[in-house]
Amino acid sequence: MSTPMRNILVVDDDPVIRRELCGFLEEYSRETGEALVACEAENGQKAIEAVCARPIELIFSDIKMPLCTGTQMMEKLRELGYAGQVVIISGFEDYSLIRSSMKLGASDYLLKPIAQEEFRVVLRECLDRPGRETARRSAPPSLSEEIYRDQHAVDLLTAGSPDGASLLPSGSAIACIADLFRERVPDENRRRAAFIQMRAAVREAFGDAVLLQGAYRGYWAMALASPCTAAAARELHRVLLGMKIRFGCDDRTCSAPELPAAFSRCMEKLNLFFYDVPDLFTAVHEPFPYEGLMKQLVSAVCACDFIGFSGFLSQLFSTLCRDRPDLEETRRLLTSILYRAMAQNNHLIAVVGQYKFTEHDLLPCIEEATSAMELRRRMMESFHLYMEALREKTVNRDSYNVSKVKQLLEEEYMKDISLTEISDRLGIHPNYLSTLFKTETGTTYSQYLRALRVKKAADLMRTTNLKVYEIAERVGYSDTASFYRVFKEELGVSPARYKRNLPN
Repeated sequence: MSTPMRNILVVDDDPVIRRELCGFLEEYSRETGEALVACEAENGQKAIEAVCARPIELIFSDIKMPLCTGTQMMEKLRELGYAGQVVIISGFEDYSLIRSSMKLGASDYLLKPIAQEEFRVVLRECLDRPGRETARRSAPPSLSEEIYRDQHAVDLLTAGSPDGASLLPSGSAIACIADLFRERVPDENRRRAAFIQMRAAVREAFGDAVLLQGAYRGYWAMALASPCTAAAARELHRVLLGMKIRFGCDDRTCSAPELPAAFSRCMEKLNLFFYDVPDLFTAVHEPFPYEGLMKQLVSAVCACDFIGFSGFLSQLFSTLCRDRPDLEETRRLLTSILYRAMAQNNHLIAVVGQYKFTEHDLLPCIEEATSAMELRRRMMESFHLYMEALREKTVNRDSYNVSKVKQLLEEEYMKDISLTEISDRLGIHPNYLSTLFKTETGTTYSQYLRALRVKKAADLMRTTNLKVYEIAERVGYSDTASFYRVFKEELGVSPARYKRNLPN
């Protein structure tokens, strides 16, 4: 009876390391007689495709890789129901990433450079663990396995291979790409439901059309081959619009050689799908600088100014829908609003934490939203809750912080003390403290400090016989000319005249 083959996948963007580890596996297989098959992948996305294409019992994966990291790969594999084992490979400086990977279910880890003996020990332990391969093989086919069923055919079509023409009985097809892999749907059942719904829509629009499906740039791609018409393609587009999933569907039929261009058009439409929303926002005729709007949004959040925030957010979305930047860049931009606000106001961190894993957890909202209109609505709702909670948390704390600033200035006004230094002592972002101080006192920090120094100087003139330059130094001015100017601006007379006018 032949020994069953056991597939081991090595994932690393460095081909030298891949070859080295595959060599370790082959040598181990020869020495022990175990039928191990070494497979390779250059990044996490390729690894996911390999797992979907064949049963992989064990994965050795680097963490830091382009396109899809080891951690992202593990998250996606867990979503897809992968039951095999993963051993993380990393450098000495990556302990935090290793911990994250272990939380995602990694079986073990190896540190670079990898000694062959250590590799063999970990390999042996993983192979001896019972049940993992059985669970993988006995599990029902995953959605990803169904999608990859015709992967070879889709590869031929998307690459424009001459052999692809034989796959299209009618000689024409319609291309469509959907965000079924990358969409962050919580579980396999919901992904499968979306897939079945889309497939049913395809069957309804095209009857017994030949459906070829597979992966294309990390998305689900399909080519529908039948005696179909442009009208049928438009009908499919209409049906798919009713589903909560991003897609790009070509609006015309094409021959096999034209399919690569058709899939490229689908990718463009997939990216623009996010921005194709009704004109519900204020029209923007002049370009708004993103950075300027970002600062205004962050300031509005920290000041709990929801009305101002609403206006700025509408302007930002209007600009995004007009400019249509890369979707991932848009998500990063919107995510940074929250991160920058939390950096300026520490209280917001606790507030955001209260809504973690709820429908108002904003970071998943940004990742999952399928349209700009939906995302704007959810951001409005979440930030409204955040600001209400933030207002309750900060009202008493803010008054205390302002009084603390005043106390520090009373004690150290004669020193070169900056707002940044005080904010460091209080653990508050200087921008937030500056806004807070002006709101509470009606004046800026620098104006308040200047007035305080002049007041202290006037007190010294009344109570001592110090000369003007000595008083200037006592209250924090090393330059007497600057002291003269500031004193006159505050009290309307020069220090010398003020002193002469004092009663004996």
